[in-house]
Amino acid sequence: MVEFLKNPKSEQKEKDGDTICFKSKADKLIVTVKAVHIFRNFEELYVALPLDKCGYTADKLATASPDDMLEYYTKEQIEKYGVVGIEIEI
Repeated sequence: MVEFLKNPKSEQKEKDGDTICFKSKADKLIVTVKAVHIFRNFEELYVALPLDKCGYTADKLATASPDDMLEYYTKEQIEKYGVVGIEIEI
């Protein structure tokens, strides 16, 4: 599984072997970082990483687009920070 984030370079500290805790109001999920992939933008990320590991179902792979991430991040944020794909294991 790969989690996408904008990459605030000065704050990006995740590295292989780290653990991350994702929390919501009702749930908590602890994962291990397997690899950190840093890119200038989502176009590069979408070419380099297997999208079936990035949350896309088989029926959505054909229409997957870097523009999908504009729902979560602005173009300005992406240009300023770049992006990171954190490969994780539950």
